[in-house]
Amino acid sequence: MPPKSIALILIILVFCVACGSADNQQPTSISQSVTVELDIYSGQPNPTWMLTTQERSELVKRLQKLPTLSAVPSVDNLGYRGFLIHNPSNESGIGTEVRVYQGSIIITDQGNSRAYKDSHALEQWLKEQASVHGQADVLKAVTP
Repeated sequence: MPPKSIALILIILVFCVACGSADNQQPTSISQSVTVELDIYSGQPNPTWMLTTQERSELVKRLQKLPTLSAVPSVDNLGYRGFLIHNPSNESGIGTEVRVYQGSIIITDQGNSRAYKDSHALEQWLKEQASVHGQADVLKAVTP
């Protein structure tokens, strides 16, 4: 096929994709859904998955009425470092970022971090969700 024909086909495809994506744009809150990151790797991407509406409701429920910890624990080891929950659209009841690790929950909102005791077994629930979302083998390899 001549180069001009290939270029013309590519231009038409780009135009079609651009036109189609304008009609199918979703609201920002959906395109920036709540994402869970299994924090295990250094130097390569961590496994991530998006929470469904039902899973987000369960997350919000497990983040309610938690006992406060006096200090924000640090997480600086290699290997398994728990879970990071990213909430870029700032969905209510979650916080912008949540770290769940070894019995503590650190909720960060607008640069301020607060620590809580994981009294509703959020870390265990997230481990179960990791398995549901195809990360069972990875999780098994890095957790005791």
